[in-house]
Amino acid sequence: MANILIVDDNKQTIQQVDELLCSFGYSSLYTLEPEFLFEILESKPVDLILLDVHMPGEDGVSLLKKVKEHPVFRSIPVIMLTGDTDERLLEKCFASGAMDFINKPIHDIVLKSRVKSALSNRDHILALRKKSSSLKNVLQIATMGMWEFDCSNRYMKWSSEMYQIFDRTAESFPSSIGNFFHVIHPEDIKIVKPYLHDLFESNKVAGPLDFRIIRPDESVRIVHQQAEVLEKEGKPVHILGITQDITDQQRSTALQHAYRRQNQIREEERERLARDLHDEVIQIFSMLNLKINVSAKSGCSSESEYCWLRDNFQSCQELIHTGNQTLRQIINDLYPSILKDLGLAPALRAHIRDLNERMNLQIELHVSSGLESWPAEIELAVFRITQEALNNVVKHAKTPHAQVMIGQRENILWLQIEDQGQGMFLEEMNLKSMPKSLGLFLMKERVSQLGGKITIHSQLGQGTSIFLEIPHSPIERK
Repeated sequence: MANILIVDDNKQTIQQVDELLCSFGYSSLYTLEPEFLFEILESKPVDLILLDVHMPGEDGVSLLKKVKEHPVFRSIPVIMLTGDTDERLLEKCFASGAMDFINKPIHDIVLKSRVKSALSNRDHILALRKKSSSLKNVLQIATMGMWEFDCSNRYMKWSSEMYQIFDRTAESFPSSIGNFFHVIHPEDIKIVKPYLHDLFESNKVAGPLDFRIIRPDESVRIVHQQAEVLEKEGKPVHILGITQDITDQQRSTALQHAYRRQNQIREEERERLARDLHDEVIQIFSMLNLKINVSAKSGCSSESEYCWLRDNFQSCQELIHTGNQTLRQIINDLYPSILKDLGLAPALRAHIRDLNERMNLQIELHVSSGLESWPAEIELAVFRITQEALNNVVKHAKTPHAQVMIGQRENILWLQIEDQGQGMFLEEMNLKSMPKSLGLFLMKERVSQLGGKITIHSQLGQGTSIFLEIPHSPIERK
């Protein structure tokens, strides 16, 4: 319900207007003494002021000016009440900030219409101001400035955000084409100059452009610029543009590329090391085992005779066999060749089967029907995350039971890993247990680099659940 303040020295006018406003569904306040106007405004919320033009002491026009000059109350719409038909007086009221006027004696239909219109305009203005404020906040958050160029008088205007990007003030660095050139990095002038020439001289827009600027402290920033030419009757009249500081985004992108390249190098090194272990070390073990086996048979005269050489060679053979198996496991952990050859589901199946056999676990794998092949970096990331999660189950969960579920829907690959172990407090682990939390951090980084999202839930005594989604398109495996 809108609150309307009536300021008039006539009791009958106040009584009439008050009754009408109540019948229209509004709440009204009133004062017969204009000097109390600001006391009322400071004590109660007011949405509209009905102000008499002629009052003893200070007249309505001077009060109107004071309201419109006040930093807090100037947005309140004011309708003047007057029995005077002097046009110059009405012009003076409008010039001082009045929204409308109502002639006395007051007619109920006129009052209702003018009040409704004033409140509607007020709501519209408040909405526009809210949008303007939101836009300003968006521009500040995005570190984005706006600029305008008038083609007729070649006048350029920058928004306040432009000065923030340039780290300069409007007083010391007026907006102009010359000053725009002044902030551009010397090495980038050769690409920016033809762009701006086409824009300001030929009114052609060549598309977005990224270039560097230099601030007064000699720091270098990267900005992204776009512009639009507004035409009238086929002729350019105005150019609107945006300039955005993308330095932090560029650095973040560079870090992401570096991280992905680091992962790629690490996986390539793992593959090379696995290949070398397989081609050299395991072959050495196999040849050694063969030679010992031949020596053991040739060193004994009969099957029943005690043969010290044979018994000791047997223990050596067992050690070699164990070492051989361990090396094969290391090779598989370093780089699962089955992942490259057959795909994600077979690789997960083999890894979980091996874990169950070696660690006496009961890990179940559920693969949704129709799971397709995905890009190699995605399949490798999902395999490594599963590997790390199940490693945590082995080391920390203190339970033989876990489930791995994987599937896809449209262009989303999803994975869920659950165990019924002892769980953990994630907040405490992140703060106090760096070796454990590092694994979770690497999981999140892998998923983040692929544009996905991961959720980890865990509570003491209630197990741990990891769920991730990675967007992409499946591919046809060759």
